Amino acid sequence: MTEGHGPALETGQSDVTRHVLKAAPPVRALGLAAAGSVVGAVLIVLAAANSWSPLVTALGAVLLVVGLALLGLALLTATKMRVQAELTPRGYTFRTPAGVRVGVWADTHKVTTSETGRRLSLHNQDDSVQDVLSPVGADDPAMQRLIADLTDRLTRSRG
Repeated sequence: MTEGHGPALETGQSDVTRHVLKAAPPVRALGLAAAGSVVGAVLIVLAAANSWSPLVTALGAVLLVVGLALLGLALLTATKMRVQAELTPRGYTFRTPAGVRVGVWADTHKVTTSETGRRLSLHNQDDSVQDVLSPVGADDPAMQRLIADLTDRLTRSRG
């Protein structure tokens, strides 16, 4: 899958574009996980080498386990927090952590964004609204390309 704005190579259709919006890496969580794991491991080694109290070993083990758990959660969050949009001449498909949003341009009345740009709202002719929550804001270049493409496709669908 191509990231950002560009033709989808898998489908063979020249007028299909795909956009991927990804959250920034959770640097703070990764740093805390690394620090906790290192401190925990060092405590375990020092406690074993110096015959310290088993409580110090237990504290080191707890820090190590918590650090590794935080690392796992940070990596899981980073991989799951993404929005994939596929825009075709007929309509759109958004794959998000909250589910799949599908629609056709003929039924779409307008597209709006929140002030932060983290919520795209696709307003349909029947007054229903499909919201897409994004991991990035309006200032992100990938979001700007997606909004420009959505606007262009909605305008083109009106003839």
